Amino acid sequence: MRIARIQIVAGPHQGARTYAEVLLDGDGDGDTDPSYLPIADPFDPDTVTTIATSRPVPAEHATLLAPCRPRVILGMAHNTGPADRLLPPQAFHKSPHSVIAPGDAIALEAGHGDVDAEAEVAVVIGTPARNLTRENALAAVFGYTCANDVTDRAAQASDSLWTEAKSRDTYTPLGPWICTDLDPTDLTVQLGDDTGLGPRASTAGLARGVVDVLIYLSSVMTLHPGDVVLVGAAGPSRRLCPGGISRIIVPAIGELTNPVVTIGGAAASPLTMHRGAIPTR
Repeated sequence: MRIARIQIVAGPHQGARTYAEVLLDGDGDGDTDPSYLPIADPFDPDTVTTIATSRPVPAEHATLLAPCRPRVILGMAHNTGPADRLLPPQAFHKSPHSVIAPGDAIALEAGHGDVDAEAEVAVVIGTPARNLTRENALAAVFGYTCANDVTDRAAQASDSLWTEAKSRDTYTPLGPWICTDLDPTDLTVQLGDDTGLGPRASTAGLARGVVDVLIYLSSVMTLHPGDVVLVGAAGPSRRLCPGGISRIIVPAIGELTNPVVTIGGAAASPLTMHRGAIPTR
């Protein structure tokens, strides 16, 4: 199952935001445009959807939002290959305010030119989880989505906590939706831009896979429904170029695409950076 968050932009429920099941061919006509069937908030079962309809919302009437609203975002440091297994596991925080949706712009501030995209699989937590084991770790997972762990390399070198490097506004694109029925052991991940695609990589090549990551993180803190964990970049990073696009492709999930822009000094308003594009996959 695929779960998205959408804003309805036309029709009787215009302006409403809701979670929705993604129907890749909901109208049965054989095309590839998705439609969206509104559902209750999967991370808060006490919340009932305000969209009283049993009819799917067509793609042209919806804009994809970030697929969840995490209160906590965690990433794994030095988890990019087998050699990193020699290092102890280490995590970092990313600000939840850095999350943007598919089609929203990654905004690079003037003077910050050494900024890279990193293609990752993100785990979305489904149940409260503490001290997970190898036997029950995946039971705590709601699903998986694509993530772009945007990183300012100069700030990363000067800030040992990586706050400046990882938590600037727009530095965590997520989407296009959450897939709930995947095996995360060997997911293909690919990073690209408007000039082409980089090499294929796999979560199987990470120093620590999803299970090991969740065991470690839940030994430190309780993970809660809707929290997001970026498990590490399986392949090489790619420099972001203003005026271009950044693409994260996980074939089992879909494609996350964001334009790249430059802004002057202070962060731009989200209204000026939002394109509202809907991915085709």
